[in-house]
Amino acid sequence: MSMGLDPVTQAGLGFALQAIGMMQRRDSEEETRNRVMARQNQEAETQAGIARQNAARVSQTAQELSAPKRVEQQQQDETALAEKFTPQAGVTEASYGAQNPGAPKEISDAMAAAVGRAIGKGKAYAKSTAALSALNKGNLNSGIAISRSAQDIGLNNNAAQGSWGVMGQDLNAIRPDQNSMAFADTANGIGGLFATAGLRGMAKPRVGPMQIEGDGLWG
Repeated sequence: MSMGLDPVTQAGLGFALQAIGMMQRRDSEEETRNRVMARQNQEAETQAGIARQNAARVSQTAQELSAPKRVEQQQQDETALAEKFTPQAGVTEASYGAQNPGAPKEISDAMAAAVGRAIGKGKAYAKSTAALSALNKGNLNSGIAISRSAQDIGLNNNAAQGSWGVMGQDLNAIRPDQNSMAFADTANGIGGLFATAGLRGMAKPRVGPMQIEGDGLWG
């Protein structure tokens, strides 16, 4: 494979082609590594973003369930429920006597006191019932808040797993440019042929025009 070239030129050309092929392969492989790293970095940021969302959701739930906020809400609920549960009597201690002017004073006083006791018991019952109802409502709201938080975090985790799976598919699809790799292999192969031929040519003994075979001039 001389192509009219002397051995030294052949060897030099072969080594140059091999060097070009090696550089082409190295550049193609480096470009592939860079693409892989870029996709991995992108996925790392995606996963970090989902983790930040989960942390924020947990913090939000913790604030919703914090003691001061729960106590404040429970007190508001208790006040509203107590007003709702308190019997709205049509008669009071003060109004009983006015509504029954002909009744004897002893009976009027006794009935007014009984009405007062009944109203007091009704208010006490309403207050205790409201407290229990407000506590139960608070526990129910806490359970709902925790359930919603868990649902949101579960959705985020599903999204994270899905994104991770897509990244795996993307990484499997990243390959070195086939044209570049084919060129590198071709240059390296042809370069090897030229280099081998040149080295063999340089290794052959050269026969000078004045060299005489046999025992020499005086043989």
